[in-house]
Amino acid sequence: MTQCRLAQIVLHHTDCCDVDPPKAACDKEALLSAAFSAAAVPAFPGQNPLIFADVRTEIQVRRKPIACRIAFPPPAIDHFVQIDGVIENGTVRKYIVNDPKRGDVVLTPDAMRSNYANLGGQWTQAFRMS
Repeated sequence: MTQCRLAQIVLHHTDCCDVDPPKAACDKEALLSAAFSAAAVPAFPGQNPLIFADVRTEIQVRRKPIACRIAFPPPAIDHFVQIDGVIENGTVRKYIVNDPKRGDVVLTPDAMRSNYANLGGQWTQAFRMS
């Protein structure tokens, strides 16, 4: 299911997929749990960001991505991204993050937790897929 199709379901619109970028009415804040429900994806939220070892296990062993809530300072609204992969080379550790606004980005765990994409966002919640 595409992101625009999911937005149509969650936001009760029929025209989110008609133009690129989507209409302002389709670029709205909504609960991630509503999106999971609409897409029939079983997931459970945690209260804190995961440590690198847990992310690596979810992705490489369980083969499940991690959905992440990124909180930005007001007046910005929160944002959700997905960690799809990890890079580990000696002491260098990074996440491969799929961001609906920025595409794929590669971030260190520190940048992910406390200054997302150099925009002041903080990773505040992780969602593990069942």
